[in-house]
Amino acid sequence: MRASGLAEVTLERMYQNILIIHLYPATRNGYEVQSEVDMGNGRADVLLVPSSSSIRTESNPFYFYIFELKRYNGPTTRENATRMAADYRRDVAKVVYDLAGDAQTQIHTRYLQAASDKARHCKYIFVIGIAFWANRFSMIVTRLRKDDNDDGSTSWSVEQYPGGINSDGPVGYSDIGDELDSTENDGVRERVVQGKLVFLTV
Repeated sequence: MRASGLAEVTLERMYQNILIIHLYPATRNGYEVQSEVDMGNGRADVLLVPSSSSIRTESNPFYFYIFELKRYNGPTTRENATRMAADYRRDVAKVVYDLAGDAQTQIHTRYLQAASDKARHCKYIFVIGIAFWANRFSMIVTRLRKDDNDDGSTSWSVEQYPGGINSDGPVGYSDIGDELDSTENDGVRERVVQGKLVFLTV
């Protein structure tokens, strides 16, 4: 059964609040957690940004994190035989993975210019798409490095992670499906983590 419009917003905000709780310890290290931030072409779900009082050093550079969240509202089942079937879990994993990619695409197409302006004093921008389904998630992270050009301008380029998606499949672990079907790397989505939110119930 699909959630109504109001219930859908409530569920998405629940996941957003869970993410904010997990990010909160970063506030002790000079960061601020912001939600529903106006980015000129829409609102980013969550930002983790250096606070105005933070002091940057070579050993402690600033980083800028932008998160976009999606929720798969497809069918769920409480039948253990179905839930644990490899085909079922693999199909759901693929859908949730694709939604995380959609979340990243939304950041790249709608928010990245504003993020670049806000992150002008940062060393990296981390573009993070997360998709949830019940108590499972898939997260895709892109790391963009700031390059200072000879003409005084600034540009951002993808810096790949070691053992990224070009290697032997997604990095991390999977609890929402067995091995994901291989997806062509588009040069943007570099690192995949999948897992289970153990403090939620299906």
